Amino acid sequence: MSLPLSGGIGVTRDPVNPALTHGSVFRRAVTLAVALGFGISLIGLSQTVIDGPFALLVAVIGSIVVAVTGTAISFSRSSLDWLVHRGLPQLIVSPRSLAFFNGLLWAVLAAAIVFGARGAFVDVPVPAVMLALVAGVALGVGTMHLHRVAHEHDAYRTFNLVAMLLACGSLASIAFTSDTAWYADGFSQLGTAGGWSAIPFNAAVTGAGVGVILLSGSFTRILRTATFRARRGGVATLRVLIALIGVSLMGVGAFPVDAVPIAHNLSACSAALAFAAAAVMIRFLVPGLPRSMVALSGAFLAAEVVAGVLYQGMGILSLTIFEVVAFTLVFAWLIALVATTAGVASPVIVPVSELIAPERLEWARRPAARIASGDSVCVPERRVGVHTVIRPPNRVHMRVRASAAPPLTLAA
Repeated sequence: MSLPLSGGIGVTRDPVNPALTHGSVFRRAVTLAVALGFGISLIGLSQTVIDGPFALLVAVIGSIVVAVTGTAISFSRSSLDWLVHRGLPQLIVSPRSLAFFNGLLWAVLAAAIVFGARGAFVDVPVPAVMLALVAGVALGVGTMHLHRVAHEHDAYRTFNLVAMLLACGSLASIAFTSDTAWYADGFSQLGTAGGWSAIPFNAAVTGAGVGVILLSGSFTRILRTATFRARRGGVATLRVLIALIGVSLMGVGAFPVDAVPIAHNLSACSAALAFAAAAVMIRFLVPGLPRSMVALSGAFLAAEVVAGVLYQGMGILSLTIFEVVAFTLVFAWLIALVATTAGVASPVIVPVSELIAPERLEWARRPAARIASGDSVCVPERRVGVHTVIRPPNRVHMRVRASAAPPLTLAA
């Protein structure tokens, strides 16, 4: 989107990350799915303490709140400005407020999932309620900060909702599963329990896989800019690896572990291997990657390896905990890829009048005026050359080059 500024020069906002052609429609659809999954979860979770009709009322209210909140946190800045112009209070849709709502929603989801899977943490010397609160606060604070940093970028806003869809689908299956010991066999067991309780989990995992595939181009498009010095075929390779993660997630949801165990397990392993390959190779495929992303890739990969050793090699972690760690790392890495790279090479074109001092502009206009009036003028021996600069949004950088010019005398 280009906005005209003074001097006929436009400013481009987020031009390298258009995401999907109908990204806003896709986000609204995912938001409705998230609200539906959250409402189903509330029905199952609240029935243990509230009678049926009241549980349904709580679910309806919760779904409406989540739908409104999810829509607000997925709006672009221009859409929010339009709402403010129509009379919506600025305080409600300010960046800080939206970041808080995003973190609060993630905190509720994380706490509910950990509490629903409390049987998997029986060996942890911490009460389940306390563990759920710690998980909720930790994820809430982290996602709140991340939302403030990356909210301007379409790929982040879309993928944030895709991750919520996976969380809500899992929570809905946890709330209604008839297998009270599902956590002994991992989250995949949620997709095998008889009845309709398996549908939310399988649909959410499949939908998350589709979202990763559709967004693979948006995740990597900015890496094609010269700033990152990507090697030939490097960005395409990284995009294929990310798309492979999505295909693998689709396989996990499409092939229940009890019906097609080989395909299910192969899909799960493929997702882990694709993530590991992307985390290892990204530094070599894109040498100009920010150091923060390189460090995060190494840290996430190390965490996955440690979790795998604790689960498979030492038997300290259960399969459920390992799956939570693995899925969290994959989704966090994809979001971090957007957050750490999107602002590095977003070009913003500003008017020349904002880069050159007023006296310089007056000097630039003076020769033409004097020539027109017949006066003689001597152009100064040094001139200022202003170059186009690439800078992150909301910052002003200026590079000025002074170069010698031979004296020039013009006479009438």
